[in-house]
Amino acid sequence: MNTNLPVVQWYAVCTRPKSEKKVASTLSRNRFETFLPVKTVTSSWSFLRKTEHEPLFSSIVFVKATEDQLAEIRNTKGVVNFLYWLNAPAVISEQDITGIRDFLSRYQQVQTVHVPVRLSDNSDRSAVTAAADLKVAHLHNTERVLLASLGYMLLAPAQQVKTVPAREVPMIYPYFRYTDAG
Repeated sequence: MNTNLPVVQWYAVCTRPKSEKKVASTLSRNRFETFLPVKTVTSSWSFLRKTEHEPLFSSIVFVKATEDQLAEIRNTKGVVNFLYWLNAPAVISEQDITGIRDFLSRYQQVQTVHVPVRLSDNSDRSAVTAAADLKVAHLHNTERVLLASLGYMLLAPAQQVKTVPAREVPMIYPYFRYTDAG
């Protein structure tokens, strides 16, 4: 009995500029699981302040699909191609997707920085998955998460929790009791 089920993995889809939301909704209507990480940005004009949701990664939408479905995704309007790594569509680990979701749920002011990933000449795809482990670092009052499978780093200012010391209520009348109130 052959029970080879197709493997469903996350892929990074490159889109046309400013069409990430439209591509994500089109792929969702075509019954693909999509993930479009967004950040909240406030833009202000002379008298108006507007809050908008921008994609965290410009021109990138994450799609969960099998290898057989890649051609259907590539033919979707607004999709340019897949993000490639070592001459194959880059497979994004489930750990990276949950890491992005957790980071966005913890921090509001998130920035992305493109980081070149260097591997030795005799590397293979297993080295990519080994290097793709999430590395969380706290440095110079910023939280950083390295996403090696994408070649990006997420940055957010560290939240500093201010603790207010508990003050004792001064006793004005030290011998006054509740029963004395009358």
